[in-house]
Amino acid sequence: MTNVVAGLRPCGNWEMTVTRPEKTVLIVDDDGPSRTVLSIVCGSRGHAVIEAASGADALALATSRRLDLILLDVSLPDMSGLEVCSRVREAGLDTPIVMLSGHADPADVSRGLRLGADEYLTKPFELRELVARMDRHLRWESWQAA
Repeated sequence: MTNVVAGLRPCGNWEMTVTRPEKTVLIVDDDGPSRTVLSIVCGSRGHAVIEAASGADALALATSRRLDLILLDVSLPDMSGLEVCSRVREAGLDTPIVMLSGHADPADVSRGLRLGADEYLTKPFELRELVARMDRHLRWESWQAA
């Protein structure tokens, strides 16, 4: 994927560009507006975005595509995000998972982490914090692939 470097203007027929590998992020949330915000954030970082509104769709996508990161809401209509996380790990996938939840109870957080989540953010959270955590895991994935 090629992006125009911010703040530089094209000079004639030539543009200064920077190339960075595109990462694929699966966003799983049954709330449409939340998915949209997360998609905009990920897209603005140069990532390809795949969206799912249910646990079943998330599992189908996670097991059939190469993903670099999963943003996973805990409260889904058909199954818990915790169950999705557990099944992803049972399938042998090590894709980083960032759980997003309105439940701030420390027991919920520790359960999510025990089931295989790499991060557990409670809502409301700062988008800056989410981006920093995403970037950390995506850098780690790039380093492991090298």
